[in-house]
Amino acid sequence: MNTSQRAYNKLLEQKEYNKAAKIDLVKVILGANYLGEAQITYISNAVLNAVKNYSVTKLPSILIFDKFDAAAAMTLDVTGYRVEQLAFRNSAQLSEEEKEKRIKEINDIVKKINEYNQTSFKKRLNSYYNN
Repeated sequence: MNTSQRAYNKLLEQKEYNKAAKIDLVKVILGANYLGEAQITYISNAVLNAVKNYSVTKLPSILIFDKFDAAAAMTLDVTGYRVEQLAFRNSAQLSEEEKEKRIKEINDIVKKINEYNQTSFKKRLNSYYNN
């Protein structure tokens, strides 16, 4: 409650995310009853940014897709997970069509995960504010 916007911005510059998150939480709690769609979208994006900042140092960035004999380098941003690079175990033996098919299927899986996460987050947020 005693931190100015300038001090808050300085915390972000110094990567003091835990302190900044506590301030953000107080802001949300104080204004919870007055949130509109724009504010909920902002909160959603802030949460996704926080997860991204956390995942940079804490979460693995390589996923193994056994079904496709592939490893995917993944990143997380405000839109969700994104496949940055794919490597196939038997790449030399795969035709271009088979590679494209596998890439499409993996991207479809990631897209469904992102859609589920978005829907789940919105449901939780709506249930929290409707109670």
